[in-house]
Amino acid sequence: MFGKHWRGEYSLPRAYWVNGLLISLPLSLLVVVAAGFAAAVWYNIYYGHGATYQHYANVGQVAALPVGVWAMVGILRSALRRGGFWGAVAIIVSLIGWTGHIAQAATQQPDWVLFPDVVAFLLCLMVVSSNPPKKRTVEP
Repeated sequence: MFGKHWRGEYSLPRAYWVNGLLISLPLSLLVVVAAGFAAAVWYNIYYGHGATYQHYANVGQVAALPVGVWAMVGILRSALRRGGFWGAVAIIVSLIGWTGHIAQAATQQPDWVLFPDVVAFLLCLMVVSSNPPKKRTVEP
C-alpha cells in the first residue's frame, strides 16, 4: 500500500481522501505522540527534569515529516497521472496546504523546526518532478 501510493498508482480520490487524510493524519499523530514521549523520557533522564510542552511538540513535528512527504508525493503523482480539472485542484490545494504549514511554522516555531519543513517540501517537489508518473491509458 505504501509503495503503491508513493508511486501515484492509486486513483486521485483514494490518494487524496483515504491515504492523504484518513491514513496519514492518524499515522502522523501517532508519530508525534511517540516522538514527544521519547523526547520527554530522554529529557527527563538527561537533564533530570521535564521540558515544556513546546519542546515535545517540536520534536514530534519534525519526526512526523516523513509521513507528510509520503502523503504529498503520492497525492501529487496521482494528480499528475489523472490530469484535468481535479488533478489541478488537488495539486494546488496540496501545495497551498504545505506552504501554509511552513508559514505557520515560520511564525510560531524555532528555526530548527522550520528548516526540516522547507527541506521536506522541496524534497516532495524534487521527487515528483524527477520521476513523474506515466499517464494511464485505460480509465478504471
